[in-house]
Amino acid sequence: MAKQVLPLRLTDRARRAQGMMHATPGLLLILTGLEGLLSGKSHRPWIDGLGILAGLLLVIMLRRELKSKHATHTGVHWYDVIVGCVIILEGAHKLHKNEWFQPSTILMLVGVLMIVIGFFHHKLESLRRLEWDDERFCLHLRPLYRFSMKWSDLDSVKLDGTTLILTDKSKRTHSVNLRRIENRGDAENAIEEQMRAGRGPAPTT
Repeated sequence: MAKQVLPLRLTDRARRAQGMMHATPGLLLILTGLEGLLSGKSHRPWIDGLGILAGLLLVIMLRRELKSKHATHTGVHWYDVIVGCVIILEGAHKLHKNEWFQPSTILMLVGVLMIVIGFFHHKLESLRRLEWDDERFCLHLRPLYRFSMKWSDLDSVKLDGTTLILTDKSKRTHSVNLRRIENRGDAENAIEEQMRAGRGPAPTT
């Protein structure tokens, strides 16, 4: 059988939490920019102005995103791009002349990385998935985390609310938290269907 793939979507709560994390640097940059402009001591007032603008755009886009309950990203994820700009501007604020290596340089490099992530966000979203074939199934929940098991190693499975509990032939228990996954029911059903098809034992009730 060819490899089958089920995309996994975040819950509204998880998306809102991500959005609030993105809004934090924007709000901080607005406050920092206003403080610099009002104090009259800023050596780079144009950076303060750009920081305020970037922060306002971030908050506005966040508000629009949170109003959409089932937003999908098939192109550029502008949150990450704006957050990257915010971080770069924050690093530029603290940049010292004639010093090549300093914390501000690292901040600016992180900002560049966030911009790159933003432009390829739609590909990163596709990494969150359940996939299976005749030999094994694999849950990809985060870019750097996945759970994989061969059907032949699976002894039992118990679907407990938002947690998938699997026991292998050596009686070791593995728990996979699907709390942040909106369509976790679809993932559970897919595994159950494969078990009924003879790929593993029937799920425990």
